Amino acid sequence: RSAVGVIGFCLFFLFIDRLCPLSLQRLNYSTVVVASDGSVLSAYLSKDEKWRIKIRREDIPENLKKAFIFKEDKYFYYHRGINIIALARAFFQDIKARKIVSGASTITMQVARMLNPEHRTFFNKFKEIFRALQLEKHFSKEEILEMYFNLLPYGGNVEGLKAASLIYLQKKPVDLSPAEIATLIIVPNNPNHFKLGVNNPTIVTERDEWLKRFGKAHLYKQSEINQALTEPLVAKRGSIPKNAPHFCNRLLQKLKDENYIQTNIEFNTQKRTQQVLSDYMQKLSL
Repeated sequence: RSAVGVIGFCLFFLFIDRLCPLSLQRLNYSTVVVASDGSVLSAYLSKDEKWRIKIRREDIPENLKKAFIFKEDKYFYYHRGINIIALARAFFQDIKARKIVSGASTITMQVARMLNPEHRTFFNKFKEIFRALQLEKHFSKEEILEMYFNLLPYGGNVEGLKAASLIYLQKKPVDLSPAEIATLIIVPNNPNHFKLGVNNPTIVTERDEWLKRFGKAHLYKQSEINQALTEPLVAKRGSIPKNAPHFCNRLLQKLKDENYIQTNIEFNTQKRTQQVLSDYMQKLSL
């Protein structure tokens, strides 16, 4: 009977999977024009008016990936989208409270929710579980992680780890320190409470708690943790670079569907040239 039940569920899942395919409409990105060394010359909002700069799998540092998985979903590589034990525990907690107080969301479930944001209800939780199963069926674990890092909310119209790293910390993800990684890990859980550049002291308190947990789990050397605990948080919302604006605008018109537009422009030479021209224009106006 159990075998028949499993087969029946699988057939039902395949039927619904075909009937209600996944929507990946939110996975559209900002167009970024880069210099010869990979530095950002200019960037443009995505179609849905977000700063969502695509981070590719090969650009995600391993220590950053491990830290996120440790905090959000330790069994990410061992489940098929849902953690049955955690879900059962959360289900009884929610029933007792008569509302959703614990979602027990895996990273895959979080991706499903970020792809299709809806109010937190019991019905929508079941939809989220189904969508998570779909994601695991159609995509690899690394592809799901890539979606996750590109959809994380960081407040306002900033989404995704790379956009947050560039806008708030003025760094590429590969250059982030352990303290900065811990900072970017906690913000998506409550972007309104952990506002980068506004509530930095609150963020530091939470950041330090997680750094200590990372130390106990040996994600980093203790010397790195000790240094990270003393590191000040200087995050604030900055602006996206606007170098060679006329050139970049012309490229955007021709290649507006590209995530990245590679150029041969030397970043430092371009900045120096722009500064010389700016200084000269200022003198002429006097």
